Amino acid sequence: MSDVISYSNNYKNLVAGSVNERNGFFDFSTGVVNIVGNHLKGPELNISLSFDHFKSIDMGLGEGLKFSLPFFDCTKAILHTDQGVSVKLSDRNLAKPIEACLSNFQITDNGSLLLVKYHDGSVDEFKKTPKADYAFLAKRRDSAGNALHLDWNGTKLERIVDDNNVEYLSIGSTSSSRGRELTLLSGRYYLYTYINSRFEKIEVSTPYFQQSQYRDQPKYKLSVRFSTNVKYHLIDSITSPNGALQSVEHGERSGEALNDYRGNLMAVVKQHSIEFNGKTLKRTTYDFKPSVDDSSDYQYRKDYNAYGYKATISNTRGSDPTYSIIKPYFYKVIVTEKDHDNNESVVECIYDKFHNLREQKKTYKGCTQAEIYHYYLNDDNDISVQEGRFKLANKIEKTYSDRTKATFTETYEYDYDEFGNVLHEIDHVHNVRIDYEYYDTRADAVEGCPKYEDFVFFLKKQSVTDLNASDGEPNTREVSVRKYTAINDAIYLQSDSSPYSHTSIEFDYYPTGVHQGRLLSRQVMKNDQQCTKQAFEYQDGDSTLFVKGITSADSLPGEQSYILLELDQYTGQKLLVNDSGSIVKMEYYPDGRLKKEISSPNSVHECAREYEYFDEQSMTLMRDQFNNLKRSYFDGLGNMTEIQITVPNVVSDFVVEQREYNSLGQKISQTMIDITLKATQTGASVQNRTWKLKTKYEYDGWMNVSRTIQPDGTVQISDFNPITQTTLSGFEGKGYQQTQVISATRKQIDKTFDKNDQLLTHSEVTFDMFENPSVRWDSFGVTTNYHYDVLDRIAKTKTSYIDAEEKPREVVKDIVYAPYQVGTECVKSIAINQALLGENDYDAFSRLRQQTVNNSISTLSYLPGSMQHYQVTCPDGTVLDTDYDPEFNLYKKTGSKVQTPGLRGLIEKAHDEETGSSVEYTHRFDGLVKSESIDGVTNGYDYTLLGKLLASSVAGGNCDIVTYDDFQRIATVDDGMNVAQYLDFDAFSRPQRVEIAGVTPTTIQYDYSGLPNVMVTTTEQGQDVLQEIEHYTKDGLVENKVTRLGSQELVESFEYDAMRRLVNYSASGSSELLPKDEIGKTILQQHFIFDDFGNVCEVISEMQDQTSNTSLYGYNPDYPTQLYSIEHSNPAYTNVNFEGKYNVHGALTEDQEGRQLRYNQYGELVRVFNAQMQELTSYEYDVAGRMSRQNIPNQPAIEYRYANDNLVYIQQGDLGVSHSLVDGRMVSKRFKTLNQELITDYLCNTSNSPLKVKRGDGSDQLYTYMPYGFRM
Repeated sequence: MSDVISYSNNYKNLVAGSVNERNGFFDFSTGVVNIVGNHLKGPELNISLSFDHFKSIDMGLGEGLKFSLPFFDCTKAILHTDQGVSVKLSDRNLAKPIEACLSNFQITDNGSLLLVKYHDGSVDEFKKTPKADYAFLAKRRDSAGNALHLDWNGTKLERIVDDNNVEYLSIGSTSSSRGRELTLLSGRYYLYTYINSRFEKIEVSTPYFQQSQYRDQPKYKLSVRFSTNVKYHLIDSITSPNGALQSVEHGERSGEALNDYRGNLMAVVKQHSIEFNGKTLKRTTYDFKPSVDDSSDYQYRKDYNAYGYKATISNTRGSDPTYSIIKPYFYKVIVTEKDHDNNESVVECIYDKFHNLREQKKTYKGCTQAEIYHYYLNDDNDISVQEGRFKLANKIEKTYSDRTKATFTETYEYDYDEFGNVLHEIDHVHNVRIDYEYYDTRADAVEGCPKYEDFVFFLKKQSVTDLNASDGEPNTREVSVRKYTAINDAIYLQSDSSPYSHTSIEFDYYPTGVHQGRLLSRQVMKNDQQCTKQAFEYQDGDSTLFVKGITSADSLPGEQSYILLELDQYTGQKLLVNDSGSIVKMEYYPDGRLKKEISSPNSVHECAREYEYFDEQSMTLMRDQFNNLKRSYFDGLGNMTEIQITVPNVVSDFVVEQREYNSLGQKISQTMIDITLKATQTGASVQNRTWKLKTKYEYDGWMNVSRTIQPDGTVQISDFNPITQTTLSGFEGKGYQQTQVISATRKQIDKTFDKNDQLLTHSEVTFDMFENPSVRWDSFGVTTNYHYDVLDRIAKTKTSYIDAEEKPREVVKDIVYAPYQVGTECVKSIAINQALLGENDYDAFSRLRQQTVNNSISTLSYLPGSMQHYQVTCPDGTVLDTDYDPEFNLYKKTGSKVQTPGLRGLIEKAHDEETGSSVEYTHRFDGLVKSESIDGVTNGYDYTLLGKLLASSVAGGNCDIVTYDDFQRIATVDDGMNVAQYLDFDAFSRPQRVEIAGVTPTTIQYDYSGLPNVMVTTTEQGQDVLQEIEHYTKDGLVENKVTRLGSQELVESFEYDAMRRLVNYSASGSSELLPKDEIGKTILQQHFIFDDFGNVCEVISEMQDQTSNTSLYGYNPDYPTQLYSIEHSNPAYTNVNFEGKYNVHGALTEDQEGRQLRYNQYGELVRVFNAQMQELTSYEYDVAGRMSRQNIPNQPAIEYRYANDNLVYIQQGDLGVSHSLVDGRMVSKRFKTLNQELITDYLCNTSNSPLKVKRGDGSDQLYTYMPYGFRM
């Protein structure tokens, strides 16, 4: 079964001319049809058209156009296959090859018929013409006996049908005697060809869908002429349907053309150009007579070429004259192109007399990639004494070099048998060897494989060997053992097992009937037990094939899941996919191009996307359900150059993206075009402008993008050096990362450097032969060892380090996987140092059935065959019903919460059936939220065309209006209280100054010059000046920080352990800024100790009053991340005991003050009582799970309003609270009632922690913070 569409007509295939880079021939070729016969059972046959320079034969389209079909040239006794291989046969016996070739085919001569049997069991039957000068393919039969039949009238192909008489191709005449019409796939589409009488013009149309409607159809137009110099026809130019012009400059005169071994002239392409819309897209020059030098190990002489000029051709003729050359003979070709900066890309190729590529050298910008190929041959002999494998490369050496003369070589070795089967591969880069063993059942059947005459073909075993084994003994893993079965002489794979992993896949097939040979079932086994079984049912329609896959498991009796496919019987394309109710339907144009894709067809949720193709304009059009249009334009090489969009009532045919390419096909720039749109949701006055943001790309000598220049001038580096196997990435002028791969030791070394090339961090990872990490080490002293199970899943990690107390620590993580899974990673349990964190139970369908955490069990229930649960039973017995919608792949209901998606799959409405909370969304054409109404309060958003926020209008009458500069960096933000202006952008588009005008005038200045070591931030607000100086560790953590507020100063130091956790903290300075703990004591030092789970288990604190306290944290032994107790050495602190104070969900039910906490079925805190069970407060949540209301006895309720999940407004009674955030920091709060307004100024640090709050009544409040965030 093939996924290849019948006619591939993307824009790259419109470039249908190509140069043969060995001999200089310029050819035309275009695809016609790919045939998969007999209801997709086979066989396959790909048909294309090409130009016949010599007008040697009329295959039904007239002399000059020929089909790409295998054939026998009986006059010359040569078999030409459709894989491009030619074999010389005996003049007296066409069944006998007389030159070296692989033993993967056999020929039988039955008089008028020649049969070629291939090693895969397929047979091609060739019928001789009446003159017996040719034998053309008349029948192609696969190993199962399915056949395609080709009807010929002499040399002319008339039609192609299968065993069911379904017609795939036929040729008819047109009103023009020199025109031909090809009917394809039983009249689904047609192609037209025309050759004028003087053989100067050839036309080949693109597909059309109504018979005889070819006159106005776009066509390939070939300009052809007869060369009196070389005595055959040449193509001077090809005009493609999209107007791209390919021009060819030939060398056809003596001195330019090549001479064959007889001295005849053979034309070569000197230059090939492609022009489109008046622009030269590509220009390639060829040198088939390069000067002789000593740059290669393969010596070649002047004028040596693909035709064997100046060589002695013996009387023993081969399929190619050069095959008869006895002495070493090599020829060279140079191909040159230039990029937009006039840098030359030069490719030099050296071929031997058997036309094997022996050496290829690519040079660009001083970098060279040289490849040397070694073959099973002897250069001192002609074809008569070569072995059959002479066209197979058994060793490839790839060498990279640059101007420094440094080199790196990759070596790969291969071995093949006489049938062309690979016996082993050796990757000397990674030191891995793969061995293959095959069944030889030519004499008789053996266990595992039926008798198979004539050939060795079926793989028996595959093993992988690690040549880097540390103990000197190779480590070999047998990864595949195969067994086969026979159905009516056809051999099928019966099982594929892995002895290493104890897994296997077993196959069964329909033994008889119309579905004979089709897959009946596929069973996955593990440790000799079934995991899953998939059975297949087939139904043939008029032009479609229905395939139903039914999955079951012995461990789930009575349960089945299914997938239904509807396939086009001509092309194998998927017309419909129904995966357990999730349905997608596809429609195609008759030539195979996608026309329409529909999700949820024939339902209220049906959504479609349509495609149209305009070959003459090099454009594709996509139209969605909402009549939004996207036009993609391509150049003559198939590169996408422009995108236009149309959005009803927004823009029409607006260009949003442009791309530019050089003549090497490299994308050198991309321009995004954006505009502001009318603020329809907020009504705000927004800026009116257009942005053209151009990104440029530069390439290194290896033709990889090495520098990306952003619109603002920022340069991103991505530089891979294949010689040192090193990748540099980062931004020019900033720190960067270096990754080096040492293949011989399978090690990857990662380093980070600052902008001055000073090493910051260092880590190393060692991999096994399957590229799984085995050991990871970093410069902080942490080493992690990885152990894998037989399926190469991580089964254990062992992390070792020295802790802050100088004690060696080891954390062992054990991972256990569910028993039924082979290809998926369903984790059953994880244990840390033998302490179990929880367990998951999965069934054979990989469905989570039960989850156990801290002895609390949650159960998920499924309807038979459904992959999604319909019910969740919580540990406390609460049952949550769910409703899964396969059309949108989401749950529409969970408990009382219901959500409704729109056609785009985005949620439009959601409500809680218990609380009545609701939210509604509207979206614009690209899915961005235009408005959201949360419990009756509406927020609106306006954007630029490409989605930059311009304005928002949210709860409490608050708003944001944003403007952008030329590079679309934020220039100003007006939130109604303050206007923030971003100024003095540095080279990396970071603002160095933010000026805030409004109710809280503030200036924030950033000094980035010391990064990555130091960052200085200065904030001026009224009379207050706040300066923060942060020093960073090598991995970017704060190492010490100086905070100055007026005359007050706080100096903090932070130390981290190997796991990069804070272990030591110290503070000094003004007492007003020193951190205070929960009872008001001033902290000077703290030391943190962690357990193996990363929990804080001990904190030692030193206070300013000369006292100290040691806090010990205890955790649940059955659930070691659940806090049980806190014990203090200082009696001033209250000990805490939470043991027995958690519910079955793991939520705390009583805090340290004795308050009782109650939760709803979703785990949300809903009520708080005091110790006497008097309600202190209650909480309500909206349908999105956000706290929406807090009720306090005898007080107005506090309501919380959100926009885009951010809290934007708080209201209590007639008091509303809004805030102003600038650059992530709180600047102002506005307290507003019906008749008055109060502004509070916030002076926050870079962590958005308020240090000073200045209220309108003149009272100021200072705040200090513990290192973990506690505020006093």
